[in-house]
Amino acid sequence: GARQLPEFYTRMLKLGVRSNDFVGVVTMLADYYQRAGLVWTRLQGLMVYPAIVLVVSLILSSLAAFFGSRLVVELAGGMDSGWAANSIGNMVGIAWIPAGILLILILVFASAVVIPAFRRRLRWWAPGFREESLTNFATTMHLMLRSGSHLGDALGLAEHLEEGTPAGKELQRWSQRLREGHSKIWEFGESSKVFPPLFL
Repeated sequence: GARQLPEFYTRMLKLGVRSNDFVGVVTMLADYYQRAGLVWTRLQGLMVYPAIVLVVSLILSSLAAFFGSRLVVELAGGMDSGWAANSIGNMVGIAWIPAGILLILILVFASAVVIPAFRRRLRWWAPGFREESLTNFATTMHLMLRSGSHLGDALGLAEHLEEGTPAGKELQRWSQRLREGHSKIWEFGESSKVFPPLFL
């Protein structure tokens, strides 16, 4: 089927038409998506090395656990059967703990890369990704306000774009405070757990 344009993109085009600055808005959008693409490319590059380290570590840990378990079984072969069975079970379980932890880390890492919803939530807490998310939010707000959008509309769109993330809940609170009559941005973000004080 036909691919739909992002909602932010179509909303900005409409703003450009309303403000009689369609060319300027399209130029800003091109710069915005170019920067976003460069950042995502860099982040993907940064994720390659940790992924290789995790996979290699899992393989080595699994081999060590496998051969270590076999060695324990051979050494315990001549011992009392009841005591040996318990000891072997405990030792084998302990030997596989590092491999199990590494496997969980790999699954979390893969989920962050493959599942968009999980990645959207994680990027607001993981170092590096959080700064990129703050940059994208600031650029989104800048584009909206510069194109003539009202603060309430800009916050509403940003809230929709961040739906299901910690920032989305925070922006919902910002919109509520704006409707209550607060006009200062630091009043919106008071005691925020998502946006740092320096950002506000």
